[in-house]
Amino acid sequence: MQAIYGFRNADYTIMSRFERDFPDARVIELATNYRSRQPILDAAYAVIRHSRTVQPMALRATKPEPPRGVRYAPPLQIVDAKDARDEAERVARSIADLLQQGRRPQEIAVLYRSRHMSRAFESALRHARIPYMLRGATGFYDRAVVRDALAYLRVINNPADALSLNRIANVPPRGLGANSLAILSAFAGQRGLTLADTLTHPEALALLPSKATEGARQLAALLTRWRRLAESGMSPDHLLADVLERTGYQAWLEQRLEPENVPDARGHLQELANAAADHTALNAFLQEVALLTSADDNDEERDRVQLSTIHAAKGLEWPIVFVVGLEEGVLPHEHSLVTPEGVDEERRLCYVALTRAGEQLYLSWAASRVRGKPAKPSRFLNDIEAYGRERARVKAER
Repeated sequence: MQAIYGFRNADYTIMSRFERDFPDARVIELATNYRSRQPILDAAYAVIRHSRTVQPMALRATKPEPPRGVRYAPPLQIVDAKDARDEAERVARSIADLLQQGRRPQEIAVLYRSRHMSRAFESALRHARIPYMLRGATGFYDRAVVRDALAYLRVINNPADALSLNRIANVPPRGLGANSLAILSAFAGQRGLTLADTLTHPEALALLPSKATEGARQLAALLTRWRRLAESGMSPDHLLADVLERTGYQAWLEQRLEPENVPDARGHLQELANAAADHTALNAFLQEVALLTSADDNDEERDRVQLSTIHAAKGLEWPIVFVVGLEEGVLPHEHSLVTPEGVDEERRLCYVALTRAGEQLYLSWAASRVRGKPAKPSRFLNDIEAYGRERARVKAER
């Protein structure tokens, strides 16, 4: 079955061509599934049966359903959320309930289409004091693009933050390289000044090459502008947008990245803006970020909820899985919608996600993921619900 996943660089058409390429071959279907309960397999079949390139197969579960009268958690639940924050908080509450019932954190996984989507779930789980880990990825606030943007906001909020200023002084490049920053830092230490003070200090600037001097003055002017905007009450998300626009950071970043990594970078910055939009003051937002990024240990052996992209979850399984972000433009991804082949690849990816679950599967979507922009439920959710109605009708007719 590895051959059906194009994201593994496989030629997925091998499977659909097999009987044509080898007409005398005997095909034996391995239709028995030992992992998942039948309703989960039915949901996966509902999605994959519309594939144009993969022959769908209705799988049979070996796990028995509970006898009548025995209370057992529903194997499949669909959650409608009003926005990304509501979705994450509802997932966190559901996980808290599961832990209260005796489930272990390591039995639970949250799967999403794109890496930047982890931010809301990291935040919700931290607030709920639920331990988690990210599989094959760094935490949202530890990603370089996010750290760069936050460093700008921290310098605006606190001119004495030399660590953050060193990080962004030459990002994007403005002539303030390592040697120039070392000169300014030494001058600041000798005079009892902050590093930010040296950006406009005539004696300090006289020690720099002309290009670095101009870069220091430009940066100082920008920081002055942004501090005035923050003091006037500009919201953190609008302030961040102004920083990205006036520095040209996003365009510079995208020129440096491989084309396939650009959507992730854009997603990270948009998600940071979404987080900032939940606060009215810059200081309050940065305090929230500090809270979310502190008091975390690196003991990956601890019993934790698993957060993962769907791609990274291939080959893994958990008793309980939350597949989140089931909206058009997210799963299936907006870049896939331009071709039938692209949608088909997303269909196979969704199948991967659903079949990671053994006992319980939660599917969720948000009516608005990007602030102010309405969303529609994924066609895959519609497929699942339509198949459920179809089976119910057939059962009633029997």
